[in-house]
Amino acid sequence: MQDREMNPFSVIGKPLSLVRKTLGVVSVEPVYDSLEEGEQQEYSVVSQAGKWEASLDQNNIIKTIFLYLNKGCDGVLGLDYSMIKSNVLELLGEPVSTGEPRVDSILGEYGAWEKYVHDNVFVHVEHESKENNIKQITIMVEKVA
Repeated sequence: MQDREMNPFSVIGKPLSLVRKTLGVVSVEPVYDSLEEGEQQEYSVVSQAGKWEASLDQNNIIKTIFLYLNKGCDGVLGLDYSMIKSNVLELLGEPVSTGEPRVDSILGEYGAWEKYVHDNVFVHVEHESKENNIKQITIMVEKVA
């Protein structure tokens, strides 16, 4: 299936009802199968081909967008899947924060990452753990980051 082209910066922080057609959203899915006492259900929308995903808050506002470059999603800000950390730094400059590759005993390997601010939202660039190319780009409203 082909995903619709989407500019994540034009939909982040907006109600899903206003951008649903632009995104070509088919369904809204709950994030959690079961909730602990006091937890509130969160929801997400996933593109038809699985190249991107968006998380919604309790008011159906898009709070986070995940662009899966390793699944064929187009990058943003001139970034693409083949770029490594040095390419990102050369293109976007000094990030506001960074992280080194690490291994979590339960969740496994994580690649390095950089976080930038662009148009009043945070842009988090995550690299593959072994190849060091861009795995995904996460765009977040300030409250989430």
